[in-house]
Amino acid sequence: FEAEFSIGAILLKYGEIETARDHFEKSLAINPKYKSTQNILKNFELVNSASRSGLLNSNQQLVNYRSKTGLAFNFSPYWSIEENQEGIKLEADSEKFIVELKQDFKSKSVSAEAYIVASEEKYGQLINQGLAKLPNFKTAYVKVWNQNGIEKLQFFLFKDERVVNVLVFPSNSELMKEFDLLLGSILL
Repeated sequence: FEAEFSIGAILLKYGEIETARDHFEKSLAINPKYKSTQNILKNFELVNSASRSGLLNSNQQLVNYRSKTGLAFNFSPYWSIEENQEGIKLEADSEKFIVELKQDFKSKSVSAEAYIVASEEKYGQLINQGLAKLPNFKTAYVKVWNQNGIEKLQFFLFKDERVVNVLVFPSNSELMKEFDLLLGSILL
């Protein structure tokens, strides 16, 4: 299964979308429990449409996603993605790596700082917090949490009255490099 998966990944990187799909399907037939193969096949319509529109980045194999509410970002097609009323959840099952994105609104009269102070979400013990510098957002803020030894990062991204709340964990995962690409690509 690993050989078929690897061939599929190489073909995907070079834009051979349908041939890549065939190899991913062969990989899944050999090992139906491999989550990365399940995810890429579940996301294949996104991969295929991103490829046709030029949005599939061949160097990093990222797919451009636009939510029902207009939130756009790039993510790895090997991650699972689920959108519901509460927000968007991405997961890399092989690493137990989770990214949650939620949108909110604040009044023009409420500052970013006041919004953050009023935020009632807690993800363990607050370790650190401060301003963050991110593309596409004038104001961004990050909180670092520790919950039972798992470090979590919570980002607040502000654009006018819109707020994107991003939670990612564990923050010591090797997948944080891919998360940084996602975080830097977020658009409202």
